[in-house]
Amino acid sequence: MNNRLFTDAIMGLVTGDALGCPVEYESREWLAPGPVDGMRAHGMHDQPAGTWTDDSQMMLAALDSICDLNRIDPQDIMNRLLLWYDDAVYTPYGVRFDIGISIEATFLAYRSGVPLDLCGGHGERDNGNAALSRAVPVCLFLMRREEAGLITAAEAVAQLEQATALTHAHRRSLLAAGLLYFFCRHLTDPARRLSVCLQEGMDDAWAYYTGADPTDELELMHFARFREMEQFAGLPAERIASTGYVVDTLEAALWSLLTTDNYRDAVLRAVNLGGDTDSIGAVTGALAGLYYGARTIPSEWLEVIARRDWIESLCERADGLPLTAEDSGNLTEGSGPSVDGGLAIVPPDPDLTVPAEAASEAGQQEKASAEEERASYELVRAASARERLLEEIRLLRARIEQLTAERDDLIYRECPELQAEYNRKIGGLELEALEIEVQVRALRRMIELLQAQLNRAERPDVVAAKKWTDEEYRKFEEELEKRAERIRREEKHAQRRAEQERKSRARYEQEQAGRELTVQGETARDAGGDAPEEEEPRREQEAQETLEQELKRLWRRIVKKLHPDVNPDITPEEKEMFLRAKEAYGLGDVETLREIAARIEDEEMLSGGGIAELPIAELTALRDRLREQMEQLLAEIRRIRNSFPYSSKSFLRDPVKVRAKQEDLKKYIADCKQVIEELRERIAKMQASAGGKKKKA
Repeated sequence: MNNRLFTDAIMGLVTGDALGCPVEYESREWLAPGPVDGMRAHGMHDQPAGTWTDDSQMMLAALDSICDLNRIDPQDIMNRLLLWYDDAVYTPYGVRFDIGISIEATFLAYRSGVPLDLCGGHGERDNGNAALSRAVPVCLFLMRREEAGLITAAEAVAQLEQATALTHAHRRSLLAAGLLYFFCRHLTDPARRLSVCLQEGMDDAWAYYTGADPTDELELMHFARFREMEQFAGLPAERIASTGYVVDTLEAALWSLLTTDNYRDAVLRAVNLGGDTDSIGAVTGALAGLYYGARTIPSEWLEVIARRDWIESLCERADGLPLTAEDSGNLTEGSGPSVDGGLAIVPPDPDLTVPAEAASEAGQQEKASAEEERASYELVRAASARERLLEEIRLLRARIEQLTAERDDLIYRECPELQAEYNRKIGGLELEALEIEVQVRALRRMIELLQAQLNRAERPDVVAAKKWTDEEYRKFEEELEKRAERIRREEKHAQRRAEQERKSRARYEQEQAGRELTVQGETARDAGGDAPEEEEPRREQEAQETLEQELKRLWRRIVKKLHPDVNPDITPEEKEMFLRAKEAYGLGDVETLREIAARIEDEEMLSGGGIAELPIAELTALRDRLREQMEQLLAEIRRIRNSFPYSSKSFLRDPVKVRAKQEDLKKYIADCKQVIEELRERIAKMQASAGGKKKKA
């Protein structure tokens, strides 16, 4: 077996995740004009290029546990996941910026006293994809054990399911992890055709899960589309969903692998499907890395991967783990190190023996005690249902606040800026082209009318023909005037916004300069010399970036407290304050936003409190309304991003395309002007010809 399993799969996973991070939740229609072709910065989570998300972060927590213990220990993995959740361990930059609602609900249940094996979501709606990436290092570890003959396939799958069920305990999610295991087992030989490897993995999985449990056979039907890999590979992209549903994610990853022939193309195809791009990119990257090898990952991608050295060192540790019978991967719940430190494992004393009858009686007592304990835990779990519901409501509200701020940022800042940029680069030329095109059409219509008069042996009446033509084309002229007026209005707003931002930036730069001078003075005194002068362009850029970040931060705070979509019960005074904040945000007026943010902090206007005592039915109804509101916001954001002017963003960022479009429009305008001259000459000749005929008569 390949002795670089972990390096190949894990580096492939992290890289695929990082490719998908900036475009998470973008639609494939939005991505189509400017598809992802390499590492990008900013985007959905506003992170540097090479940043990996919660998929990799939780996976690395599991991998770290495996490296330390050389076994699969769900309790230890849970402890490390809590370190990630609480202290941002296993993150790229010490900040956790992405987490699913179901994952947070799991941690809440665990801290409420729910047993480890009952914390994960068991419902139909709990079949998200967050556990798939975390299952990858578990699969790799167990594959090596099975290959060495230390465990059976059934034991491997059982341990994998226990690790998966920490957060996703529905049978469908467990089967998805099991399928991933069987695929991984067959992807370690790149000399064999990829589709054959995947088909053999599917055949093994199908044989394993059928015939034993009718429930598994029913659940397996959800994965039936890729029962035959060659047939599945022939499906068009339109039939491949790319959502966070675990079945969709697995399908998208397999389809991306089957329709490409190298690592780079596989992960790019996966990410450009849109939707849950980070998770789909991660799963695709893991399988592609396992098959093609980490050496095939583009070096320019690996160079920007956050904390690459640390990840590679973890992979090397995992690849070098010893295969020994005593560390055969047998699960010993809770035996690994806890958050507070390691717990010593005391082996049984071989000299101590217990009579068989006593052992049997003790076993029965232990079983009864365990049943009582589980019953009490079930009560705890039922009691925590309200807390889980309240927590989900809290998380949904937080997500709605985030999405509302994101939508408003698109409406009030980014789209107007893109519109102004488009008008400046293309819109003016397009308007000129339309105006001159209308002139051409009007002149051609005049010629038709004049020719009709000549055909009737009448003298061409240019004045009457022009009057008739003007009447016909009045609606076009009015539409052109409306468009011109809109462009002038947008340009005026853009100038006003630019002036306000210039003032805000100047004030911000003065503040920054003052802080820098203070720090430099202290440094100079400490060093006994003069502080170095800052480069003006760099300082201006840093000030502008910080200003933009503060604008967004202040706006999100205001959205949380004042936005009508988030707080429907705000007072008229608060609504007026929100409208003032909205205008200030659109103009980049940081001073006004600071003033309003400070005021709402003092007045504590947040509505929606006092829900903790509501009946479960009302809480459930509120939760459902919030889910619907969140879906509506996501749909609205997708609509905005798929519509003009946001759809022109990638075009405007490409100077070659912009220049080509400008040249095309200029050429079209010049050609139309030439046509106008020819048409006018023709009208003049028609008049002259008619006049000559009249004199001759």
